[in-house]
Amino acid sequence: MGALFAPFNVKRPDERERLFKIYYPWALKTSANCKSLINVYWEKVMEKDVDELRAELGIEVPPNMRELRKAARAIRKPKTNQN
Repeated sequence: MGALFAPFNVKRPDERERLFKIYYPWALKTSANCKSLINVYWEKVMEKDVDELRAELGIEVPPNMRELRKAARAIRKPKTNQN
């Protein structure tokens, strides 16, 4: 339920847009393709490498937001030559 109402708490339009265009599609795609997490014995898998566990459970790595923000900033603020 919290995920459904999270956008109402997000104040900035760019954050809300990121939630709807990036995070929700990633979460829906991943949840449709991954194994059920309710039956995982977490105590037994805590020592596994996170990439190995993701592969085993079918969980896709989330989008790299750092790179997406950097690209968006580059579009908004073109570099100026300072000679």
